[in-house]
Amino acid sequence: MAEQMRALQIVAPGEVQLVQVEVPKVAPSEVLVRIRAATVCSHWDLNMVAGRDIFERPDYPKYPIAVGVPGHEVAGEVVEVGAQVDAFKVGDRVAAWSSRSSQLPGRLGYYAEYAAIPADDLMHVPDHLPLEEAAILELAMCVAASFRRAGDLAGKRVAIGGAGAAGLIALQLARALGARRVEVFEPTAARRALALTLGADLAHDPASPEALALTARTYEVAFECAGAAVSAQNLMRVTSGPVHLFGVVHGEIRFTMDHWGRNVQLCGYPGHSRESAELAMALIAGGAVKIKPIVGMKVDFEHYREGLARLKDGAVAKMCVVP
Repeated sequence: MAEQMRALQIVAPGEVQLVQVEVPKVAPSEVLVRIRAATVCSHWDLNMVAGRDIFERPDYPKYPIAVGVPGHEVAGEVVEVGAQVDAFKVGDRVAAWSSRSSQLPGRLGYYAEYAAIPADDLMHVPDHLPLEEAAILELAMCVAASFRRAGDLAGKRVAIGGAGAAGLIALQLARALGARRVEVFEPTAARRALALTLGADLAHDPASPEALALTARTYEVAFECAGAAVSAQNLMRVTSGPVHLFGVVHGEIRFTMDHWGRNVQLCGYPGHSRESAELAMALIAGGAVKIKPIVGMKVDFEHYREGLARLKDGAVAKMCVVP
């Protein structure tokens, strides 16, 4: 195996370079994965390339960004196993359900040809599932974590805010978990149309007269996936019950006596868990959650920047980078 590999590095706002670095060494509890697909976390990548921090931390991002960051949604093949690893062997197809290792100081991110990943952060990928679809597991796990917190959805009316990749996964999760109706709020017409093909009963333009006329008790539970306070505020307007804030919310949310009187509850993100990843993988592998229609574009490292431009203008919901 080669000692050097290619990787992406954001070196300054608006500037991404293809670099050569050493293939990482595996620790005893890690496996070396040949990355075959990396799906882009749209908001994170777009903000980092633009010079903004998705979590609104002061003095971030700091450039140059570590090599391979913010890549963290990946799938590939095991090419080496650490001495303490017995859950995987060379040749296994795997996907990362946790991104914790890719974000630690001094570590490489996963926009690279190879990644040393803790074995505990990986799951086996069924043979029939394409790696380009399995790469989305980490995002699907995050969405599933909010759904596990929400509890039983059987027979309930569910609203989804945003029809980006997370929202499109969320609407399919809601349908698979027994929701009576699933309706989506999304300003982009193409994404509303895609939501309808993936099982939404209705897809609203939030600014339309029909959406604005919805009553305060239209839905019993909602999931905000756009990462925008205005989206959360809209869901709070039409939901009597919990509003789960999956997206990293930007802006201020106003909670009033009206919300209090309707038992509106704002629920933050509950955290990563393997149980959530197992739920997500089972539904993806079983076909209840379809990934292929969500990943609207595939690019190599050389065309990463051009792909981000299409994500920014809403042309596609998700992009897959193939090293």
